[in-house]
Amino acid sequence: MRLLTKTMTAGLAALMLALSPMVTTAQPPSKGADMWVTTPDTNFSVAELFKAIQKQTGYTMFYSNTMLNDTQKMTFGSSRVRLNDLLKEVLTPQNIDWVYKDQLIILRKKFRSRAAHGGRRS
Repeated sequence: MRLLTKTMTAGLAALMLALSPMVTTAQPPSKGADMWVTTPDTNFSVAELFKAIQKQTGYTMFYSNTMLNDTQKMTFGSSRVRLNDLLKEVLTPQNIDWVYKDQLIILRKKFRSRAAHGGRRS
């Protein structure tokens, strides 16, 4: 049963990563457009933050640990913030973008275009 669960999880991960380029907006669906969350007021890991987001919003964070070190610690001080603003503050410096799909927030690496590098080849 454990092997079946891992296989199903790996299959779902592959499917979601394959579909994520089809979702073009980083805006939440109308239900979540004005969603607010309260950040913990202690030193916490990214994984703990994501658990708090899931508990408060019902959205599950979907990502790969090879893309994001979720053990990294951070401190915000307890505050109430828009979900999109919080994700931007945490993920943008790590070159990670996100999309909303059903009850998932799918994280993915941002791809840099040549134009972002002045159009020059190295």
